[in-house]
Amino acid sequence: MEITKLEKELLSEKENLENQLSAYKREDPYASFDREPSAAVEDSVTETEGHDRIMATRLELKQRLLEVSAALNKIESGKFGFCEKCGQKIRTERLEVLPTARFCLECKGNLRH
Repeated sequence: MEITKLEKELLSEKENLENQLSAYKREDPYASFDREPSAAVEDSVTETEGHDRIMATRLELKQRLLEVSAALNKIESGKFGFCEKCGQKIRTERLEVLPTARFCLECKGNLRH
């Protein structure tokens, strides 16, 4: 397995996630400190729905960013590619598909039961 290639992919994904988080923050109608409160109920509902949608998306992006950052930290510490439960190597094919994988397939399956 070529860790350098996976590391580049993870770094690129991290940058992309950070950019998306910044963009969504700018789009949030509640993020502006100088915004005027909406007098119309319809506008207020629309703003609230927009805010809720953005917050849900940002939460998903933050979770993925944590996963990517954890994988990058493992690469740096030499622990990348090892199952957090059993300590065995995670199959290369799995890491190529999901570089943020924390568990081998066997342990991942056991966690679901």
